[in-house]
Amino acid sequence: MKKRVGRRIEAMALSLVMVFASVALMPALKARAATTKTIDYAIMGEDAGTATVVTDFDYTMGEQPNAFMQCMGKVEQVAENDPQYQSNQTILQHMDSGYDEVWCYAIDIDPVFVTGRTEEGVVDATVTFPLLSGYTKQDGYDARIIYVYDFITDGGATGYPVSIKPLAITDTTITFKMPFGLQSMWVAGSLGIKNHFWVEYKKHTHTLPNEWKSDDTNHWKVCSVCGDIDAKAAHTYDEGKITTPATYSAAGVKTYTCTVCGHQKTETIPMLVAVAGAEVVTTDTKASYEVAKVNADGTVEVAYTGNNTNAKKVKVPDTVVLADGTTAAVTEVADGAFKNDKKVTTVTLGKNVETIGKNAFSGNTNLKKVTLGKNVTTIGKNAFSGDKKLQTITIKSSKVKKIGKNAFKNVENTTIKVPAKKVKKYTQLVQKSGASSSIKVTKK
Repeated sequence: MKKRVGRRIEAMALSLVMVFASVALMPALKARAATTKTIDYAIMGEDAGTATVVTDFDYTMGEQPNAFMQCMGKVEQVAENDPQYQSNQTILQHMDSGYDEVWCYAIDIDPVFVTGRTEEGVVDATVTFPLLSGYTKQDGYDARIIYVYDFITDGGATGYPVSIKPLAITDTTITFKMPFGLQSMWVAGSLGIKNHFWVEYKKHTHTLPNEWKSDDTNHWKVCSVCGDIDAKAAHTYDEGKITTPATYSAAGVKTYTCTVCGHQKTETIPMLVAVAGAEVVTTDTKASYEVAKVNADGTVEVAYTGNNTNAKKVKVPDTVVLADGTTAAVTEVADGAFKNDKKVTTVTLGKNVETIGKNAFSGNTNLKKVTLGKNVTTIGKNAFSGDKKLQTITIKSSKVKKIGKNAFKNVENTTIKVPAKKVKKYTQLVQKSGASSSIKVTKK
């Protein structure tokens, strides 16, 4: 990165906080109540204003000045023979890709008299100073210390590269923890607290994760570096999907999903309202059905209304599955359900059928055999009228109470098989309906 020398550094109003902890090179340091010292001027370089130092050991200041400053200004690419900036080439090698500039800072507090200590060593310091002019709090999260010159390590000659992230950021300051040197000074028994460090800066660009945060109204992402919210927007929902179908006994649920973040919201689908006589859709594609009855608990019973096939043998099922996934008992064969069906020869009714409607099987000129289930109670008017080939009707039910007028009109020589205990009763019902005397009622 090609840079030029010459930019004058702005004077900075700042505060400096340093919290020291002993390390391996300072075994004798003893923690005590914090000591505070105000530094109010610089002795070299650009004046960086007033700073405050707080240590965890007791010390007193000598009579010499002390300083916190931007000691060398902006680190730039310079001529190799420029002695003032002879270390720049080394430092710039450690500048991370994507960063815009590097600035050098210096802390020089001397002489100090540390209680119980005179030998040199390295300590850690927590330093708070103003953000560089032109940079925001968010930018501060990306700042890094890339080089430290603690005056003790490596003989105090070349310093060493580091990569130190900030400990804390405010709107105006930045805080780092870094190594400092305690260096012997010219005053007998005194030490100097010394450090040069280089900070790289760049304008912050949010680093956003794949996952979204959300509430019921908006979604957003949180920068993993600075914690700011970005890309906040209202949800954009799809057309919705029925996740719980409404039934005749319970409401359903429709779920909408945000096409951006996946957040979901739901709405209630009203419970289906069944009306007697209304057509219903079932999974049985071979026949048609309608609502026969709606029970108090919302469940539905259906009537078989027509055969949708050309089959000769037909079975009216015990139950059917409705479109909402619930099961309904087939309790009726509707009026005229098989009327004038010329192809059907055999019909078997399911066990739940209770009522055979008017003209249900009339005009079935090829019908030969019919079996009624165990729960039939009513056979409607003209139910089998004109079924001239009808040979056998088997009634499993012991509950038949009514056979309508002309139920067997124009039906001859047919045998009706019934439970043994019901032969007499059913014979009376058949005769009362006007059936031919050639129809015989016998036990099964």
